[in-house]
Amino acid sequence: MGVVSNFSLVYIVWKMKNLDNPFYILIVILSIFDGTFSLVFLVYTTPLTIFELDFMENQQLSFVVGFILETCFISATILHSVISLNRFFAVSTPIIYRKLFSLFITKTIIIFTFVFAFSLNLIFAFFDCGLIYDPEYHTIVVKHVATPACSTYDKAISLYVVFAFSTMNFFVDVISMMKLRSIIANRNKSLVSTSTAKTDMGYVKQAMAQTVFLLINVFIFFFAFSSLVRNRDYGLIVTSLGWLVLHAMDGVLTFIFNPEIRRRVLGRSNSTAPPSYVGTTRT
Repeated sequence: MGVVSNFSLVYIVWKMKNLDNPFYILIVILSIFDGTFSLVFLVYTTPLTIFELDFMENQQLSFVVGFILETCFISATILHSVISLNRFFAVSTPIIYRKLFSLFITKTIIIFTFVFAFSLNLIFAFFDCGLIYDPEYHTIVVKHVATPACSTYDKAISLYVVFAFSTMNFFVDVISMMKLRSIIANRNKSLVSTSTAKTDMGYVKQAMAQTVFLLINVFIFFFAFSSLVRNRDYGLIVTSLGWLVLHAMDGVLTFIFNPEIRRRVLGRSNSTAPPSYVGTTRT
């Protein structure tokens, strides 16, 4: 589901010709990272954990796969925060938004995000802190986690960090939604377009839905069921479902809450969004 939903989203946005739109650029790049994570997990991690194929347990192969997974994971985590901030500045301070999220700066942020994630993994790779397959618990773990360097790496990419980022994103999204509702309520009702309201609110709801789902998913699969993650019988099911659902739902929730993409999928319109309450260049 993660492969289909995320790469379908990339294709649809490309067909919509919205790749000159900073918000949609962020959506597409997030979908690429999520889709790549899901694809690698589907092709390598799932067969390895289910069938325990000897050739897949090769340490060099595990290192390369783990490097790709963690680069996608870290990049996607950062981009979630960037998307929430994108909506916050678009709603709260359109003038600052136009400068802060210009096409050039948006692309620079994306490049920096990827370089940071890649470099972080590369630095710790020199300390031999990559991911390996743990046959006892049928999952992928950081090797040499008892050493100071690898312990630091394990904490840096832990779900506690993701949970902290997601909590911050949630409060930013709540503020954005409250601000947008205030803007809509204070505008002249005769000038208010229903489609415009749905478009603006849809963007914010999309960001919030992704954040809320991320929080719930991390809490349920990795905190509430944490004892099962290190269980020989259920560890495979819990970790696989947790990771796959986590990255699949970004694309699914975009289809549900983004009004432009929803109209495109349903064949109702191939046009861009109607004018916005917060300025015509706020997206």
